Amino acid sequence: MLHSEIPAITYSGWGESGVGLREVTEGRYQIAVTATSTGVPYKLAVQARDQTGKLWTATRASRTSEPGAIDRYELVYAKYSEPAVTLSEVNDLSDITLLLSGSGDIASELLVTDPQGRKTGRDPLSKLEHRKIPHSSYLNEGSQGRALVLHIRQPMDGSYLIEVSGTSAGNYSLDVRARDWQGGAAARPELRNVATDRDTVHRYRLEYRASPQSSFRIAGAFDGGGEKPDDTNRFLTYANPIDRKVRLVTGTTQVPLLIFYGASIQPTTFNAMLNGSNISSRFTPAPDQYELVWLPLKPGLNKFAVAVEGTTTSGRTAKDIDELVFLVE
Repeated sequence: MLHSEIPAITYSGWGESGVGLREVTEGRYQIAVTATSTGVPYKLAVQARDQTGKLWTATRASRTSEPGAIDRYELVYAKYSEPAVTLSEVNDLSDITLLLSGSGDIASELLVTDPQGRKTGRDPLSKLEHRKIPHSSYLNEGSQGRALVLHIRQPMDGSYLIEVSGTSAGNYSLDVRARDWQGGAAARPELRNVATDRDTVHRYRLEYRASPQSSFRIAGAFDGGGEKPDDTNRFLTYANPIDRKVRLVTGTTQVPLLIFYGASIQPTTFNAMLNGSNISSRFTPAPDQYELVWLPLKPGLNKFAVAVEGTTTSGRTAKDIDELVFLVE
């Protein structure tokens, strides 16, 4: 993605990439070099003039690592100093850590897909283990019962898909931790005692930014769809179910709904209906929170409808309405 938010900036890229600032302000600048291939040497050069008009140059040479990995530099410009520009490499402490655990041997596997579609973790359906995300690891740990730890160093910015796939009936807890490139940690979501079963897949969406003090967000990967503008769909998202229509085995009497509420929702506008009955009292909607609610089911077709109002990124009020179907066969 090409950004041009800095005033009076120009960008060019053809064999050599360059950024030019026509209106230069003294201070500190952050430069990020993102690798698109492995092992390619590059040279970073910065030029600026001091108060007399003298041109100063600062350079750094390095080699790209894995695709998607980021090298960070700090540029300091002070036109009354000698030299007027200095360039130094920044130690990048950014990371994402996911801990999947249970009271005993956990009943799930963990798989993460990064913004470029690369995977790390284990897919129980294909029985394949993936380690494609740069600087990632996936380990079995824990002295009493099994715990899965998925760690990504220097993750790229963007949206990550987290899949927790059930391998047997039970419960799991998912602890999500993230740090920016300076090592600052944001408040971490902790999902406790989430019910799962064999062949059940829960999907979460993690939005991550490595810039300092940029909080990361976790929500359900399924947003129900159907609303305009698109960000209205984020008022209500779900890790379970992952589709509008769910088929359940004969004898199922309840289903766990793992629902996430957007940061801008208006809780007083929340309404939930199941098979024509108002069940809003089962929910406690709150901005930027989640909850697990068990929905009672009858044999055959069950229709669930939920709605809430919120504020879009453009500042207007909109309503997110989702309709889900649970078929007990």
